[in-house]
Amino acid sequence: MPATIAMALDLRGVTVTLTVARAAVAMAGLGAREPIEVRTSDPDSVRDLTVWARATGNRLVEQSQGAGWHRFVLQTRGPRPWRRPTPSEATRRPGAGDGMAG
Repeated sequence: MPATIAMALDLRGVTVTLTVARAAVAMAGLGAREPIEVRTSDPDSVRDLTVWARATGNRLVEQSQGAGWHRFVLQTRGPRPWRRPTPSEATRRPGAGDGMAG
């Protein structure tokens, strides 16, 4: 059974640069592994959304196209697994070196 789409974006007529940016902002507001549907009309979005999803750890679940339109279902990445801090991270004091220490 397919997952319910958490959000749908109709970005037909929007340039591919804004398509990726708007998808990124929308996905930032979703929970882990929630799917979003993006509809575009820019043929470059096929390449750019695919590359962006791979580069950010999000998943391209489905892709389809028709005459003048493209549809993507993207899934937000899950929570990042815990990892042990590196020695330099473990000994760093909060506020040290970030310009926020008073």
